[in-house]
Amino acid sequence: MNPTQTALRTKLEKLECHFTWGLEVSRYKLLSIRDHLEDIGSDESYPWLGQKYNLWAYVHHTLGSTSMALQCLSNKAEVAFHQNNPLDTMGPWLLVHYGNLAWVHYHLDNQAESQAYVTKVAALLRDYPSPSQGELHPEAIFFT
Repeated sequence: MNPTQTALRTKLEKLECHFTWGLEVSRYKLLSIRDHLEDIGSDESYPWLGQKYNLWAYVHHTLGSTSMALQCLSNKAEVAFHQNNPLDTMGPWLLVHYGNLAWVHYHLDNQAESQAYVTKVAALLRDYPSPSQGELHPEAIFFT
């Protein structure tokens, strides 16, 4: 790993998102979560649709389909967040979303895009500090 990659990896590890919450679960549980999320469907009136796609992306990545994870984040979660949330309340949810996007792009070896999302997270953190340490983000509770 070159110094630029190492610096980016260090920044990624500090993000609040599915990739840094230590969500180590069995393949069986991941498949169960994936199936449950599929059962929810994509009803646009579902208030947590953006969060669903964030989680679904993490599950897809962990099960080995990083390209599907990117589709969930870029095509589905992004749209859901903008449709279901007023702009002034999206900040905390976008912290997780952009963190997930940064990690997925990193795993796809797209460092420039990954860094761009790390920069977006840094900008959001000025306005929306992360929850206190030891307190789970609402999106992490699904794995407990």
